[in-house]
Amino acid sequence: MRDFAILCRVQVLGLLNSLAPGSRRKARGGRAARIGAAVLGYILLAGICAVYLFLMGYGLASVGLAAAIPAFAVLAGALGGVGFAFAKTRGTLFGLTDFDHVMALPVPRRAVVASRLASLYLAAIVTSALLAAPLYVAYFMVVGVSVPSALCAAVAIVLAPAIPVSIAVFASFGLTALAARFRHANAAYIVLTLAFITALVIGIYGVSFSLPGKGDPAAMQIMTDFASAASQGVGALWPPAAWAAAAVSDGSLGALAAFVAVSLIVPALALEIIQHNYLTLNGLLVARSHASEGRRSPKEALGAAGRAHARSPFQTLVMKEFSTMVGVPAYAINCLFGYVFLIVIAIALSVVGLKDILLSGSVDGVDLSSQDVAAAFDHIMILVPWAFAFFATMSPTAACSVSMEGRGAWIMATLPASPRTILGSKLAANAFPTAATLILCSGILVVSGQIPPIAAAEIVVLGYGIFHLIACVALCLDARRPNLSWSSPNEVVKRGLPVMVSVFGGMALGLGGGVGMMLLSTAIGITAAHVVTLVVGVVAGILGQLVFQHTCRTTTFHL
Repeated sequence: MRDFAILCRVQVLGLLNSLAPGSRRKARGGRAARIGAAVLGYILLAGICAVYLFLMGYGLASVGLAAAIPAFAVLAGALGGVGFAFAKTRGTLFGLTDFDHVMALPVPRRAVVASRLASLYLAAIVTSALLAAPLYVAYFMVVGVSVPSALCAAVAIVLAPAIPVSIAVFASFGLTALAARFRHANAAYIVLTLAFITALVIGIYGVSFSLPGKGDPAAMQIMTDFASAASQGVGALWPPAAWAAAAVSDGSLGALAAFVAVSLIVPALALEIIQHNYLTLNGLLVARSHASEGRRSPKEALGAAGRAHARSPFQTLVMKEFSTMVGVPAYAINCLFGYVFLIVIAIALSVVGLKDILLSGSVDGVDLSSQDVAAAFDHIMILVPWAFAFFATMSPTAACSVSMEGRGAWIMATLPASPRTILGSKLAANAFPTAATLILCSGILVVSGQIPPIAAAEIVVLGYGIFHLIACVALCLDARRPNLSWSSPNEVVKRGLPVMVSVFGGMALGLGGGVGMMLLSTAIGITAAHVVTLVVGVVAGILGQLVFQHTCRTTTFHL
């Protein structure tokens, strides 16, 4: 148990240190300040989510559906961490740079695997508390609270994600085992994951658009019937949710015992199966990576060498960046979903139409009549290019491209190429797909008749200009202080400072600029606002290029 606690402590410390990438050379105070700022940001987001869920639960209770809340709370807690666990299992268990050292420790293999999985379960429990606790608070405010019911709710929060997360972990483990025998496994994994995310987003907003507007008298009855039927369906399709709900609402000890027993047995079985096959699967993955070049036939090898010889150094480095994305699924999935969202938004606007979206009542805080939409539509259209600019910054592959070199950075430092060529290839690997996606989206919207040609030009010019500025600033930060000692790509892909600057900077410029330009259009007129939008895009692109040139002049790669 002591060994297991030490390994878990290492996992937690690694997570905390990853919030301050490159901080091993910094003072402890600076690292603590950055971690504290990140924690405050997460707390703020969690608070907003908790308030929203509480209001939703209180709304259900106010229409007489309080009895349905416990089942929904268990379902929310159960499913909240499933996607995270499925996506993170591969990076948590496999491909570790310290794998040999860890497995050489005098610690049982079961303890090593359990400590690795403990971080996934801990994240799922935190997510469960964030999603389920506000619903339980709303429930107890309406029906009253007792000590046994509160304790049952606490147990449900902790154990609700145990079974779904175990299933997700086991499924990811199984897919990884299949991938070890599949040459293009990484590409298939990336495509399937992005397809799942896309389907989830389309499903959520599809249901939202299908519901009646707020002013429709039938809306309340439809929502009531839907919530009641959904509550019964949850209990029928997922019996543990019905057991936990019965324990919370009725105080059933038998249901609580069944829920606890199943929630402990399933993770234990998953752990035993995974730890039994852990070394074998890691060996297959290592052998597949080492044999990737050996599988080429002599003809294929000669062809690849000829193509590489025909390319310029810049083209070769660009292709190397694309290969890195495909070779590291966490890198690709976290940095490519912005392209997917851009295309989904363009298709949704072309099919549904911006006017119908505004009139549907599906956008929170928007309750407009057809006359209101018609009167303000030209001003609302000013927001469209800025929305695309925001999502264009959500694929920041260049932001962490220097850090992604990792322990192989010495190769980059010894290349007979200038910093401009090296950094330019990293930027180009991000810029070409972004520009192509923006052009595709603007073409879809123009062909469908949803936007005029001037708005299509704004999407391309403003979207790429904002992207270029943010990407060059993030690349500058990453080139100046790269984190080359990471043990997992998630440290730089998810929690690196350049990526955070890209995400939050794009959010500030995209959303803030859109609102500001819409307000400015009321003062200077629609035509002038379109011209200003184009000018802002051009200026942002020029500023980004100046930042890139400064980065190339001042960057020196060290061994």
